[in-house]
Amino acid sequence: MKQYSEVVEELKLVELIQNHKNKLKTLCSEELFTEAFLSSYILIEHITMQLTHSHQAYQDSEKLTNRLSTKLKKVKGGIFIEQEELKILLFNSIFPHEKEKSNAKRNYINVAAIKKALAKLKINYNSLEIDYLLSDTLNKTNSEKLPSHLPRMTIRRKRNNIVHRNEEILKDYYNKTSDFFSYFFDLIESNFSN
Repeated sequence: MKQYSEVVEELKLVELIQNHKNKLKTLCSEELFTEAFLSSYILIEHITMQLTHSHQAYQDSEKLTNRLSTKLKKVKGGIFIEQEELKILLFNSIFPHEKEKSNAKRNYINVAAIKKALAKLKINYNSLEIDYLLSDTLNKTNSEKLPSHLPRMTIRRKRNNIVHRNEEILKDYYNKTSDFFSYFFDLIESNFSN
């Protein structure tokens, strides 16, 4: 079966990021900082969901293949099955179901699942930056580690305030937080660019 990194590469996340960066230049030049912020966050949500679904489907297909192979070997006469082909078949069946299952419930970013997917991809990341970008709140220890010039409200929480309370993003706030978006996009790009 393809390695998990090859599966993620096929999601064409780098292409999405590059297209988004072009869009961001236009939004920022027109001083549409709320739109730029939300556009970036929507892409972050899309990428994290793709990583979460593909990681879960990949894990499930590996587990099922191992279980089936073990059981089939115990059958009288031993049934041999090509494990790699079975993993591919299972992944192709499970991945769409994972996405469908997620679409049926409220979309929220599972930060722990994202960190597991990044670890599986062998991507080194700064946990504090990921938490500040994706978590609703920071624990006290992480909150104290934030540089003093950053707002204490996480980017996720600010996104929620924009959506639910119709808040706006001013240039100053956008400039302080846009590096976190860039950091996440760069993580993906640097690991999947050809």
